[in-house]
Amino acid sequence: MTSSRDILQKDKGSAVDAAIASLLCVSLMNPQSMGLGGGVIFTIFNASTGVGEVIMARETAPRQVLKDLCMRRNITDPAMIAVPGEIRGYALAHRRHGRLPWARLFEPAIDLAERGVPVSRALRERLEYVNNLFRAVQRNKHLCEIYCGEDGDILKENDIVKYPSLARTYRAIAERGPQEFYTGSVAQKLVRDVKAAGGVLELSDLKVYKAEVLSPLQFPFGEDTILLPPLPGGGISLAFALNILQGYKMTQKSIMELKNRENTFHQLAGALKYVSKYHDKLGDPQFKNTSELVRRLLSSDFGAKVRSAISHQKDVDPELLLQNVVLSDRPGTSHISVLAPDGSAVSVTSSINTFFGSRVVSHSTGIILNDHMRDFCNKSFPQPGERPISYMSPTIILDKNKRVKMVVGASGGSRIIAGIVQVIMNILWFGYDLEKAVMAPRLYVGSNLTVNLEDNFDEDVKRQLESLGHLIVQTPWNVVVQAVLRSDSRILAKSDERKHAEAAGF
Repeated sequence: MTSSRDILQKDKGSAVDAAIASLLCVSLMNPQSMGLGGGVIFTIFNASTGVGEVIMARETAPRQVLKDLCMRRNITDPAMIAVPGEIRGYALAHRRHGRLPWARLFEPAIDLAERGVPVSRALRERLEYVNNLFRAVQRNKHLCEIYCGEDGDILKENDIVKYPSLARTYRAIAERGPQEFYTGSVAQKLVRDVKAAGGVLELSDLKVYKAEVLSPLQFPFGEDTILLPPLPGGGISLAFALNILQGYKMTQKSIMELKNRENTFHQLAGALKYVSKYHDKLGDPQFKNTSELVRRLLSSDFGAKVRSAISHQKDVDPELLLQNVVLSDRPGTSHISVLAPDGSAVSVTSSINTFFGSRVVSHSTGIILNDHMRDFCNKSFPQPGERPISYMSPTIILDKNKRVKMVVGASGGSRIIAGIVQVIMNILWFGYDLEKAVMAPRLYVGSNLTVNLEDNFDEDVKRQLESLGHLIVQTPWNVVVQAVLRSDSRILAKSDERKHAEAAGF
């Protein structure tokens, strides 16, 4: 984004400065996916110190949680709103790694919000998708005030949408600091609007919210080291997938000939099925002790055991996987990858969960609230302050000299892991260039362990997977990967065209 580029090039800001400025702008371009009403995970590498860290600002369960939470099926549901962590995450990252004044980071977004931005194809598609659910946009007064035209129909691509209320909120937080969101007038307006909609969010929930600084999971990967977010982020699941797959010692030959290609995707599907089995057994380490399970998932012995269970002749025995796996395809997420001139990097993923989150808009602040309480469903009843397990896995790969090799991450709910894993495989094992690595057709694992293939996936491989017993489902894309790659003396960037996006650099 040009806001990010200007922060780095003209203002000499840090990678974190650029990431925050970009996130604030993206929340205007992709409001269906992220914003101040959600949560965020940063993976950060500081080149001057050679140290990585994670800023964990995942949403938390409020003090009050309705007992029938997961039995509700409302299109708009304020009971699903978790305590937002977005601004606390920005503030903590900026305090530790920012160079520019806090208010400077808000200037591009305030300007865009006041002038208006054209409706992108991605936003138009999501508006249409959500509106088809019982006219969920047009029947939602506050959503329609923003995203409907004078004729009452939803906005079309390239129509201009303005955010006057959100611009005022941005300005208040920029001028008065992040506490404005959690204890100031913005907090008061936000809670008032949520309660008026029937939600349970309290001022005390906002006041006690804290983001955390965590040590990243450092996963050895050949001569490289992968920095990943620990729980409740998705880094453990991503590392588990790579722990299984790296034992196959894949190379360019694994993808060139048809027989090898068939076997490679069979092994990938098997590994992702095991990831699906174990992911939901993990949780917030402050409330659930999974340290022994984490140790097991990352051990080379267990990786070998899983590989031995993935037969060459057939799909994994469903009895080994407990086939009633239900995965949430909740694509309300955005990802940004930043590599700064000084070699520092930020990989950051932000989310309000499903498209337009809870579909509750705080009309006095312009903030769209998340529905991340849904992530607790099919699990134990949430405790106040508990954070739901996430697939979000902002990733940084360092080479043997501790220089950033790749900054990568994805949006797309339960398929985030598969998207990132395949881009890493494509580059580091199969020798693809960055463009091909990001745009190559992908395989995902869906609910009940179906193997979901993108529409342009290799037909020969598809037939072979079916013959091995995989239940195949054709699916449109719903994972978007953003990647920056250092290749020799060049810096390359690719923004996934599945969401009609472009990379920015200088």
